[in-house]
Amino acid sequence: NRNRARARGAAAHFPASRQSPHAARVFLAGHLEAWGCAERRDVAFLLVSELVTNGVLHAGTPVGVAAGYDGATLAVAVTDGVRGITGGPRPRRHPRGAPAGRGLRIVDALADSWGVSVHDQGKTVWFELGSGGDGPGRTD
Repeated sequence: NRNRARARGAAAHFPASRQSPHAARVFLAGHLEAWGCAERRDVAFLLVSELVTNGVLHAGTPVGVAAGYDGATLAVAVTDGVRGITGGPRPRRHPRGAPAGRGLRIVDALADSWGVSVHDQGKTVWFELGSGGDGPGRTD
């Protein structure tokens, strides 16, 4: 596949800080522009913000963000350091007006595919945009 031959990637780490979602967006912005996939910017910013916020608030650990683009699909993964969990996070229903709890539902609605990987170092939640799949949803 010719697109895969042009694959590009980048990674960064962010502290367990309220400023990390913004820093992750800034990190992603420079790469999306350089990779020629700025049209995915708004959705990618929203989703990476949700996942980094989840990592900072719920895991309370530094987070890693890795992104890659192969000419067709933008893939982003956010890893936190929570150990000893099984199954990973899942979207849940929250009462109307609740101030939080919609992050994974947003990811599920907007990403072409997404999933969770639990490993010895913690967990990774990833999403893809522009994969041309059957539409939004979890695929793990």
